[in-house]
Amino acid sequence: MVGGSNRHGAAARWRERLDRWKRSGLTITEFCRRERVSLPSFFSWRKRLAAESASTLHRRSGSGPRFIPVEVVDGPPMTPASASRLGIGSTWPVVEVVLPRGVTVKVGTHVDEQDLRQILRAVVAETAGC
Repeated sequence: MVGGSNRHGAAARWRERLDRWKRSGLTITEFCRRERVSLPSFFSWRKRLAAESASTLHRRSGSGPRFIPVEVVDGPPMTPASASRLGIGSTWPVVEVVLPRGVTVKVGTHVDEQDLRQILRAVVAETAGC
């Protein structure tokens, strides 16, 4: 089981490294240069550890993913002004999430799952769980 313990040690080191990056205020590129790690390794470990964390959370809570009704609707075409407000280029597709009390969150499809979860948590917290 030496391989398993090596992987566990690497995961622990990467968790510590990712925590240091979050506290550092540095860009990922600058942080990786200072830590002497490659960008692909950084992104791979960040994704792997986020998936493990989500999996562990689901196992501990005793519940799997929860599903809510979703309605796909056509919206107005994206204009340069609306794309600019969203902080995306006009060629990026957009996902719009409408919460039960009418709060709408629009994000570009280039936003990764972890960032989207953080955005939705913040919106729910700010709108008192609407």
